[in-house]
Amino acid sequence: MERTGRGFMENGNSPVPGITLRIALSGHDGPINLMSWSPDGRYLASPSDDKTIRFWDSERWDCIKKLNVKQEVGCVEWSQHGDKLASISKPNDNPGNSAIHIWDIKNQIKLYKELFKNGNHAHEVAWLPNINNKLAFCTNSGFAYLLNLDADYIVSKPIHRPAERPESINCLAWSSDGSRLAIGSDDCKAYIYFISPGQKGIPRVELIGPESPLYCLAWKPETFQLAAGGQNGKIYIWDLQADKPIQVKHVLKSNNGSITELSFSNDGMMLVSTSNIDFCLWRTDTWEKIAAIDDMKLNNAWPMANWPSSVFHPTQPILATPGEDNSVIRIWDIDYRLLLSNNYVNDSNSNQLLPKHSNTDNSILGKTGQSSHLKHGKHHEQDSKRIFISCSHEDEDFVLKFSSNLKNRGVPIWVYLWDNTIPGTDTDQAIDNAIKNCTHFLIILSPASVSSEEVKSELWLAHKLGKKFVPVICKHCDIPRRLGPIIYADFTFCGPNDEDQLKKVLHAFDPKPQPLQ
Repeated sequence: MERTGRGFMENGNSPVPGITLRIALSGHDGPINLMSWSPDGRYLASPSDDKTIRFWDSERWDCIKKLNVKQEVGCVEWSQHGDKLASISKPNDNPGNSAIHIWDIKNQIKLYKELFKNGNHAHEVAWLPNINNKLAFCTNSGFAYLLNLDADYIVSKPIHRPAERPESINCLAWSSDGSRLAIGSDDCKAYIYFISPGQKGIPRVELIGPESPLYCLAWKPETFQLAAGGQNGKIYIWDLQADKPIQVKHVLKSNNGSITELSFSNDGMMLVSTSNIDFCLWRTDTWEKIAAIDDMKLNNAWPMANWPSSVFHPTQPILATPGEDNSVIRIWDIDYRLLLSNNYVNDSNSNQLLPKHSNTDNSILGKTGQSSHLKHGKHHEQDSKRIFISCSHEDEDFVLKFSSNLKNRGVPIWVYLWDNTIPGTDTDQAIDNAIKNCTHFLIILSPASVSSEEVKSELWLAHKLGKKFVPVICKHCDIPRRLGPIIYADFTFCGPNDEDQLKKVLHAFDPKPQPLQ
């Protein structure tokens, strides 16, 4: 959304705290489609309807190469080693046909071309993780295949074929370890194929939940959580390691238009969804929307004609998005700590930032070891109504899951891992103030925490101030004598999701805790 005086359109400005425009890349003469970063993050490839693929250097932010394809290019995907690029384009003579090209990036030569005729066309390609010479592709006729570059570019027998009438396969994506291939189709279905070397058959499962055709898929890094974007503007989340993996776990109401691309940040803390109207950012611990930005001024075109995309950098907190009629690329610097502590969402209808209301506290503890402290509830309750959690960074996995369980039950929490400081803030003072103002001092007990000097100092201050202690054991250890004999919960043998132990913790705060939300 363009604000008065172009606002955040200028370099260095922000539509939302935590998102800062670094630069706008121009040069394409037509809409830009599904972009892709090289595996090392050095280059961004952008395919366009102007019949070119441009390569942008992320150190200088200028175009260093341009491939003249002579055909409109719908998507590109880098190989695992970054030496090859796969692209899908539409031949000029018949927009209903398309071709897959494999390019040698260094020498800028075409290695391979697979042409689809008679109205058939390919939709998307995906290189097999950790293998540089195999990729999967899908077609509008309902098939998905593997292409083996090492075996004279042999196309496999179909991995997926339509059961009855042909339904277009619009998207596919590999899990991080390459063991699962997800496929999304026009028949409102998603499938998971389990791929193993040398196996004769390829088992599959059908995922339950989608209510519209699926246009894009993305796996959360290093997990088996899958996100799918639909024509209806919704995002469907599955957890394939959950008790009921084929059942949709979350349904997110996302963008104003059909969703054309999904991308996770490299640490999995955030998800960006793109439509032909705007792009939205989501936090992945609660699946809350934290920003919605309408910057593209796109025509509300049918998504199958153009595929605007937003993609996170593979190693840095950088985001590439479309802008201005989808012919410009905007490069944003992302401050995860600040963005995740926002209480505002950019409202694309009223051209202003509005307070974000939530029924749950918004603490997060990410893979980086950092945590952010957010306002809680509609009335932005102060720290005096919070529970302070004291813990060791070595127990991060437990603390993340345990904190999320409390937050999802309406418990306002404050947690900080002290081996990461927040620039420009007095960390010690922030922690001391949080302890002074909290209602309860919850300490996660483990060998690491009871030997931590920081935890000891927090415990000393809480004891001096007469705070109510809530000791929780996550690993067997010697209990500090200041805590006395009372242990509210012991997760040693059951893990942070155990309902009985969680009830004991909730009872320490409120004899009538809120139900799970």
